[in-house]
Amino acid sequence: MAIISCLGFSLLHSGAVGSNGSSFCRPGAGLFLLLTLLLQKIRPARPLLFVLLFLLFSGLDLIGWLIHDSSSSLLAHKEWWAGAHYAFAYEGHATLFIWVPQHTLAGMIGLALVLPDQMQRASPRYLGLLGAAVLLWSPFALIGLAPFAVATVIGSGRPALLDWGNVLCVVVLGIPLTAYLMAGSANVPNGFNWDHAGFSWGSYLEFFTLEVGLYLLALRLCGWRYLSYPSIVIAILLLLPLYRIGVFNDFTMRACIPAIMLIAIAASAATVEARDLRCLPLVVLMLVTSISSLLEIVGRGRDGAVPARAQTLRSGDMAQQPYAVQYNAPLPNWVLRSHSN
Repeated sequence: MAIISCLGFSLLHSGAVGSNGSSFCRPGAGLFLLLTLLLQKIRPARPLLFVLLFLLFSGLDLIGWLIHDSSSSLLAHKEWWAGAHYAFAYEGHATLFIWVPQHTLAGMIGLALVLPDQMQRASPRYLGLLGAAVLLWSPFALIGLAPFAVATVIGSGRPALLDWGNVLCVVVLGIPLTAYLMAGSANVPNGFNWDHAGFSWGSYLEFFTLEVGLYLLALRLCGWRYLSYPSIVIAILLLLPLYRIGVFNDFTMRACIPAIMLIAIAASAATVEARDLRCLPLVVLMLVTSISSLLEIVGRGRDGAVPARAQTLRSGDMAQQPYAVQYNAPLPNWVLRSHSN
């Protein structure tokens, strides 16, 4: 099942679905695969409610927005409530699935395959193939997934390190993909956030508290057993906002996806099994953040759409500064060939 999922995961990215309708079909197929894996691994008491809460999961962006920027429309983006100049943003699931499904599905499906289920540990024998598939979609999502993969390898011992399938995937797929993705990356902005104008530790602590801190406190009261790898999750989410890569810090926004997903799983599973008053803080948090996600969905539905077939690497916003340096590789001849009409 795991190997089939990895291969299907790669095909979704490679364009196996035809161009007509692929903008919907590929993310839709990926989301179906993700939810199927989650239900198989988590086995929640109320599957439909669990899925709904998981899809609407978000940090307390609505509260942060009300404190700092309530003058704009209620349907506006709220993830940057801490201020874009701080480069702090942990986006909710609705925002991720609408705007960046390639990063979201890479990190989430990858994590779902790494997670152990109720019957057995996750097998480390497909980690090389999984790493190559995630790398092809989203290098930053792979960085966020790596600590959990390492934990799986440590728990499995030497077999994962000595498996020839993993070694071949790293050599044959991982190294060439990394070389291509690193092309031109020296010009991408990067550095520690505390060296960036406008950074303050107070804003950093406020951001962590509203995005994940209150969830962690609520889960300690009700549902801590549902949170996998809690130490790794907390360490990742504390460290990510301190370093930036990219004009709008894509590193923090994408590398956080696996860790945020584990909090979403725990919060959703604990909420559907709420039994007493200890669960009330978590239920209130999930209600507020679900409202925020619904506002995001309605707001994005009002924005309209841009025809995918009208866009190229050399046209539109992605070809302009500062996006060109960040998102477009210099197209090395050994990977891509250009042809004149």
